Amino acid sequence: MLSILLAQATSTTGTSAAVNVPELGGTFSSIGDYIAALITNYGMPIAVMAAVIVIIYAGFLYIHSAGNSDATGSAKELITGAIIGLVTLLLIGYFLALVIPGI
Repeated sequence: MLSILLAQATSTTGTSAAVNVPELGGTFSSIGDYIAALITNYGMPIAVMAAVIVIIYAGFLYIHSAGNSDATGSAKELITGAIIGLVTLLLIGYFLALVIPGI
């Protein structure tokens, strides 16, 4: 799909043209805008779901640690890492919306 987009975005003279991609909800004038929209529309939700799944898994590890300090520590590290990942994703989403309005 990316090669088709590139072929449509560049005419025979080498100038850029706007390409309409209805799946991503808009017309893109550059490949950078397309990639940013692709990441925002598909990558971010998948990453958020993965972080939530890691938090749930770490919660089960924490509950079933039965007082084992190693298991409790690893569960806390997983939860901390997942929360840091979620905050990072939110900041990336904010930055993309700030730099490229309308995605």
